[in-house]
Amino acid sequence: MKRLTISLIIAVAISGSAFAHDGATFFAPSVPDPSSISIDGSEDDWGWYDREFAVLPDQIQAWAGPFAGVGPGEQGDDYQASYFMAWSLPPDNSLHFFARVFDDTLSVNYASDMRNWWDDDTLMLGIDSDHTGGSILVNENIEEADNGYRIVVNSVGSNEFGVDMGGMLGTDLAPDGDWGGQPPWSQVATQLLPAGSDHGAQNVEYTYELKLALWDSYDPEGPEGSRNVRHEFGDGNTLHVSPRLNDVDKFDDQGAAGQYGYAGGSSDGQADGEQGTDVVTILTHEPSTAVEGSTWGRIKSHQLNMTR
Repeated sequence: MKRLTISLIIAVAISGSAFAHDGATFFAPSVPDPSSISIDGSEDDWGWYDREFAVLPDQIQAWAGPFAGVGPGEQGDDYQASYFMAWSLPPDNSLHFFARVFDDTLSVNYASDMRNWWDDDTLMLGIDSDHTGGSILVNENIEEADNGYRIVVNSVGSNEFGVDMGGMLGTDLAPDGDWGGQPPWSQVATQLLPAGSDHGAQNVEYTYELKLALWDSYDPEGPEGSRNVRHEFGDGNTLHVSPRLNDVDKFDDQGAAGQYGYAGGSSDGQADGEQGTDVVTILTHEPSTAVEGSTWGRIKSHQLNMTR
């Protein structure tokens, strides 16, 4: 019997999940062997990932900017993106993410200025890992880190800079607020082609690869902070994780910024947990690395239950 394709599952999810939340639904497979993945910006060690879980260019839509309102995948040669999202059981206990972008114009004017990364070609993830919803604009109110947070990664980022944990580094209230964006809690790498391309380069390709510890409650005071509650991944969890890809194309304060993401999702998932993408974790690597028919049956059953 032919298995139910992920695109059909997603279509059911978008219609059926409206009763539960305002965003889309994504199913994330488990990582069979986390030690086999090197965070280096290369896709070479993602061969185990079943591409039916992947978000491909025809599932990416413009949420804002010059292509807002056109159908998914209809940005032409200006901007194309795809991404994988997965998770690992303890003790690795991490979110794994890989994205590939084709961009007509590279904007990295603020590559060495973490607090202005939002105004570059970047990846943002809105994270509400305990699925409680609420505002997650941590840079406006540090207390909101109890609900969730937003991370930002530059398209030429690396562990040298780490991950921007929502604008908390350097504030009077939390001078060490970005500790969770540094190893060992976060690992990040990018690759850029043609190699050596810089701000303003034309027709480039870049990747993002991340391995992240997630926090149900994040304490900007540091890893020993009393409010820290690390998220523990397991089969059948539901989290809010909203990837947003920013294409600025902005030089000398000219041009329009584009925001791209999963069709059916929302740009506001970066700020509001209720509008975040539901990510349902599916254990796929036992008893084998293939996605068994029983797994697809469980996904379908999950969606049917959501519509009742």
